[in-house]
Amino acid sequence: MQQKYIDLLDRLDEFFKEIDVPLEEDECCEACELKLNSLNKSVNKAAKNIEQLEIEMGTLKSNSHPPIFSEDDYKDLVKRIKKLENGKK
Repeated sequence: MQQKYIDLLDRLDEFFKEIDVPLEEDECCEACELKLNSLNKSVNKAAKNIEQLEIEMGTLKSNSHPPIFSEDDYKDLVKRIKKLENGKK
């Protein structure tokens, strides 16, 4: 993880050299650290939300049941109803 931060700082340093913005190293590091901290917080929040959703989904799956009537049962019921209706006429 630290290597990623170092790589990011190197890229930012190269970027600032290309556009000729004079920044002191301390200012650049502080700004990068603040941005990285905010990104880490966002990622952690998203990870917690995903974890909660996975827990809820697991609960739903464990509490769920197969449908009471299948499509074949529905067709059989329709046939029986039609047979009863025809018998009454």
